Parts: sequence; structure tokens; C-alpha cells
Amino acid sequence: MQLLGGPAAVPAGARRQPALDAAQLLQQTYQFYQQQLARFPEARAYLAWRGIHEAALIAGMGIGHDPNSLFAAGAGAADF
Repeated sequence: MQLLGGPAAVPAGARRQPALDAAQLLQQTYQFYQQQLARFPEARAYLAWRGIHEAALIAGMGIGHDPNSLFAAGAGAADF
């Protein structure tokens, strides 16, 4: 097999996956963080503590959750 290019070489004749455009990437990122918010009750509790209760408001504002945030490290709403 012949490789073209340097360290990130692709085998000759192989097809590359089409790159996502910026809008697609942003949409997938947004969906990921929204899904994470649904998975972490402590993140939803934090929003409730801040007075954000309505699902329509959360979706409309594009609120999500980063699973690598302080909540994952054990911090709670009282720590903010």
C-alpha cells in the first residue's frame, strides 16, 4: 500500500470523508450539549436553582451541559 503525504497520510485511492461545514458542526455540537443536559440531573438542578425551569426556555436559549464541567468534579449549585 502506498501512502501519500506525511504523518496524516491517506492510502492511495482511499476516499476522504467530506468535511462538515461550520453550520453542521455547530448544530452537532449544540445537540451533543443538549443531550448531556438531559443526562445530568445535577446540571438541571443548577438551572432550577438559578430560576430556569421551563424546557421551552432552556431549548430556546440553547442551554446545554458540558460533562467535563465542575459538576463532573463534584461541585454543586451551592459552589457557584
